[in-house]
Amino acid sequence: MRCPSCGATNPEGARFCGQCYEVFDAPRREDPDPAQPGRPEPDEPGPASPTAPSTARPVAVGRFASVDGEMVWRCAVCDTTNPSTTFSCDVCGARMDAEEGAGPDVDWAAARRRELLLPGLGHLAAGQAGMGAARMGIAALWLLGAFALALGGTAGLLAATPLVVGMSTIWVTGPGDLDAARAGRPPRLDARRFMYLVIGVTVGVIVLGGLGALI
Repeated sequence: MRCPSCGATNPEGARFCGQCYEVFDAPRREDPDPAQPGRPEPDEPGPASPTAPSTARPVAVGRFASVDGEMVWRCAVCDTTNPSTTFSCDVCGARMDAEEGAGPDVDWAAARRRELLLPGLGHLAAGQAGMGAARMGIAALWLLGAFALALGGTAGLLAATPLVVGMSTIWVTGPGDLDAARAGRPPRLDARRFMYLVIGVTVGVIVLGGLGALI
């Protein structure tokens, strides 16, 4: 019999070819065509599945949380969200380490009347010790400075003008900022604007004082 694989002649009844060792009774296995695409080798791994997009959620630990990569903290007194770069709340002035439920029971009407009477007094009554002390101290300092400069004649009066304007700003914004704190809104004269006000008044006194000396 002739081998169907190599064509060699083999004796009748042979089970395999004596030249190429092709088994006659077994079905022939067709080798896969390496040129055909889409037939990976048995040991070849298939294409990797695409990685699912990250759906990381903001991480919150207690009153601290990460929002868009920035750390923020929630005030325990007025529930306002503040950046981690500030240690006191911009709304109520409470410290970052204040405990939950630390806010006092505030008589807002009485606090507002006290703020109209003396800048900072109403903030102290509302539990905003930091802002209340700052308002009261700066207003008193500017009042004394304006009085002292006014005794120096025209040049002194000119230099005292920024002090009067700054003190009036603190006085006028006090009741409104207490109302904002009561409603959970940010105050008009927060810690940052208060700092800018102090810097502006100081520069104004220096400039106008110099002009008054020249006149």
